[in-house]
Amino acid sequence: MMQSKLKAVIVDDELSGIEVLEYALKKHCPEIDVVHSFSSSTEAMNSIPDMMPDVLFVDVEMPQLNGFELVEKLASLNIQVIFTTAYNEFALKAFRVSALDYLLKPVDVDELKAAVAKLK
Repeated sequence: MMQSKLKAVIVDDELSGIEVLEYALKKHCPEIDVVHSFSSSTEAMNSIPDMMPDVLFVDVEMPQLNGFELVEKLASLNIQVIFTTAYNEFALKAFRVSALDYLLKPVDVDELKAAVAKLK
């Protein structure tokens, strides 16, 4: 019996960030199915509860709600979180909010695979 794919949602205010991550996941992490991506964190906050993804790939620096605020508001849903950001100074805070992993942009394929492996 084949294991069902893990549903992922990407939240990043930069479309290039979304595209790069979607491509890397499609190419290197076949067990992940990106069901939706959002460039607006407030839109994501309103839509994600209905989608019930297994994992969120979330940028940290975003207008309106930053990644940490978004994750805090969705905390009750019990979704795994992998932060993706260009700034390494947020790593400690990411782990304090129980992030599964923290990937620096540009996302390294081996680090992405390792993060996805932790999901299983």
